[in-house]
Amino acid sequence: MTVLPNALFVSEPVINESYTNDYILHVITIPFKREDNWREAQKAFLESANRHCQPYLEDVRKHMKQISDEQGLDVPSVEPRVTIQVPAAGEIHLIIRIPVKSEQRGYIEQSILSDVFSTKDFTAQKDEKTNKNELN
Repeated sequence: MTVLPNALFVSEPVINESYTNDYILHVITIPFKREDNWREAQKAFLESANRHCQPYLEDVRKHMKQISDEQGLDVPSVEPRVTIQVPAAGEIHLIIRIPVKSEQRGYIEQSILSDVFSTKDFTAQKDEKTNKNELN
């Protein structure tokens, strides 16, 4: 049994990943500054998530359909997605939701993060002229 204070549901996001046994919808939150190139990051994360989830996506669809039929639940789409949240002024969070085998969530998460961040830098780049003016 798990006991959670009611206030927790109001103040913090709560995600139940346990209603499916074999596959889950795993959520990864990536924070960015508003001036960073988060739009490009959003595209890169979606491409990587699709690539990493493709081998078992059809199995996940079948599994979620079976759960829906057995338990009468409306299960969300299992397609990988990247949405945005604005938790505070000047911040953008990319919310990556991917279907994964429950025992592979850490591995797939790290694979996607490594895939994207090893090849791209999304931080805001100031041009050299701006940097020179700041130094003078």
